[in-house]
Amino acid sequence: MKNVLVIYYFQSGQLETIARYIAAPFLNSENINVVFYEIKMEVPFPFPWDKDSFLGAFPESFLQITRPIKPVPEDIL
Repeated sequence: MKNVLVIYYFQSGQLETIARYIAAPFLNSENINVVFYEIKMEVPFPFPWDKDSFLGAFPESFLQITRPIKPVPEDIL
């Protein structure tokens, strides 16, 4: 049995659907176990973004300052 881990992050909810379409060929296989994991932020980004939050994220992005995410569950590591 082979394992496939699909990791995704989204704000609007659309990316999970896309990830499931991409993984669809593996979902019906008896030899492949597919696990989906959504990355979750400790402090979520606002959605929809307001102007100040959107423009305020650019300096951190440019400087590659990361924001903390919630720990990955032990059962998928």
